[in-house]
Amino acid sequence: MTGGQAVFLPLSGEILSQAGSVLFDDLGSILFYDLHINPICLGELITIFALIELQFISTSQSISGKANDGDEELLTVIYGELESAVKLLMEYGAHQTGLRAKLLQADALEGLNKCDESRKLVDEVLAIAEQIGATDLVSIAKQYVAGETIFNMKRQLANSIPNSHFDIVRNLSDNEINDMARDILEAFNLPADRIKYIVKDLFWDRDDANEITSYCRHMLTKQDITHTLKPDTLYAYDPPRIIECGLLGYRSPQSGTDRTFLINEFKRSFCHMCKRKEI
Repeated sequence: MTGGQAVFLPLSGEILSQAGSVLFDDLGSILFYDLHINPICLGELITIFALIELQFISTSQSISGKANDGDEELLTVIYGELESAVKLLMEYGAHQTGLRAKLLQADALEGLNKCDESRKLVDEVLAIAEQIGATDLVSIAKQYVAGETIFNMKRQLANSIPNSHFDIVRNLSDNEINDMARDILEAFNLPADRIKYIVKDLFWDRDDANEITSYCRHMLTKQDITHTLKPDTLYAYDPPRIIECGLLGYRSPQSGTDRTFLINEFKRSFCHMCKRKEI
């Protein structure tokens, strides 16, 4: 977030993004103090959530065909947190996991269009992996060298199975969504009264998935994610959202929390006569 302005991110998959936002704070984060985990576990968790964040960002970009607002800032944060994870893992002897975290740093650099730095990091990991005889890592690093990175693979998959994620989300039952909401509440040790906002987020996500697969694949919901930056504010309120066309860049003139109103206004303003709707 810059200049005090709200940062809007795609809602689809945003629960994963928000989970990562809590982890990607500092060593005084909810994980470090509330879960009391050891340094290796902390490094592994940061690495796992970095992977989730990178998958989310790359999928969002492959769908919209461009970088989204906030991507550069998030990728920079992810890179820095992975750097902390690498130091922890290496210091406490989890060398192979540390090298995997370095490869994710290479993905983050690629997402930032720093391809030369990304390749340099991959070559470094490959050399170390070969030296210590880590055959699995050698194979993965060679895949990176061949261009099989998170961002490249997502771009390729977007053309062949563009709706796979949304097909899964739109078929979630009410019970599954409520179960997911409880899992999120418990995972972050949030007050019970916040579950209503988590549930609303998930139902909004499912409604978006139905819209994307039945009306137009370019419609995206983005929301102000500043509430995810601290455990004290995570799901403490219903964040404002906007609707955006990922193809033409049209955006809701104002944000809100009523999905029906936002969608109907957006369609009335931009979609009614549009000849570029795609499913």
